[in-house]
Amino acid sequence: MSIEAAVGEQHPAYRPDDPEFYMQDEGQQSPVAGSVRVLGGVAFSVARLVTLNCAWAPVNRFFLLQCAEGGLVQNGRLPHGGFSGMRGCVLYILKKEGTLGFFRGGLTDMVLSMPAYLVRVAVALWTARLQQWLAVDSWPAAVVFGVAAPGLRVLLTAPIVGAKNTVLCNYTADIVAPSSNKVAVNAEEEEEEAYLYCSAGEAAAAVRACWGWKGVCFRGLDVDIAAVYAQSLTLQLIGRFLTPHLGHLIGEQIQRPWQAAAMIAAAIGVRFICSFLFQPFQVIRVRMTLLSTGGKQKPKPNRWFWHYAREIMRQDGITAFWAGFRMRLLLDVTSILFGTLVVH
Repeated sequence: MSIEAAVGEQHPAYRPDDPEFYMQDEGQQSPVAGSVRVLGGVAFSVARLVTLNCAWAPVNRFFLLQCAEGGLVQNGRLPHGGFSGMRGCVLYILKKEGTLGFFRGGLTDMVLSMPAYLVRVAVALWTARLQQWLAVDSWPAAVVFGVAAPGLRVLLTAPIVGAKNTVLCNYTADIVAPSSNKVAVNAEEEEEEAYLYCSAGEAAAAVRACWGWKGVCFRGLDVDIAAVYAQSLTLQLIGRFLTPHLGHLIGEQIQRPWQAAAMIAAAIGVRFICSFLFQPFQVIRVRMTLLSTGGKQKPKPNRWFWHYAREIMRQDGITAFWAGFRMRLLLDVTSILFGTLVVH
């Protein structure tokens, strides 16, 4: 037996899409021990999810408001010009809502993220197992299913994950502002400023009243599927062509003391490209799911995400697709620098 075969038997290859890989260990496990291990892993993941949601609640709301700025202006919730930048958005929340305004939607996100996470894991395991079965019977069928799997996962998780995103978008992007549906009796009387929705339940009821259950669960499904495939294709192209050449160039042309800085700069450049390409999908998704407050909104049938993209371009110009881009890039750069500090 060759050395490679012996090493392969002792240390099985890492296969993240294989559910059986997570059940393997050095030696045979009892069913009870395996179940306890799986449940412990799920419990740890849920606890980690709760902690991250608490820490990221202000960041998530700030980023969502940046993406929804054009829709809020269109609905009359913001004056022309919007928040006037990232600093203006922070000052607006502090002035109108106080410090707790940064955490609006955080508790709802935490509660809804748990079932959404479990559904995603279950669907991912099911699709991975199905692909393994197809690979045994028919390799071409397994390849076709592998191509369709990302979109299928989005479709199967849409009733839970899509509903979570739609409700959170309308609830979290709601701000303290004058209601466009109210008209002051006297010219001197100041218009009352308030939230449109006092709870996530009210936001869900408003979405259901406008679009029905189909809108609650499947609103923005087409742009989610398009975003998944765009991200997958972009990351595969970057990993196949750009990253190896950058690594080789840095290793050959840059002296060793500066290689770490060059790798960080290259990672930031790659993140910049990805953020630039993916941000329009995020903006379209938010603008699609944000309810209109300017009177009664009747849903228009057979409207796909590119129809909303044309509408956004006509109303706000092409730069509106990159609303929130600076915030997204700032988060990417921060995560790269933090990860570098933790590793080193």
